Amino acid sequence: MSDIQRLTQMIARLDTNQMALQAAIEEVASWIRQRGSEVVADNVASALQVLSENADFIGKGIADLTASTCPSK
Repeated sequence: MSDIQRLTQMIARLDTNQMALQAAIEEVASWIRQRGSEVVADNVASALQVLSENADFIGKGIADLTASTCPSK
């Protein structure tokens, strides 16, 4: 396995971890909101927006790296 393939796999797994953490934090924010702490839940939602904004860029980067490791036809 080449270094670029290892890097691609590592970044893909980091992206998967990021998505899992985002989902878990969204659940916690929902729990907080249900208990009446709107301000805290809104602050969490604002922080989570950064993850959402970066998700497309990360996905495209992973796709580009994956494509660069495939042999040309």
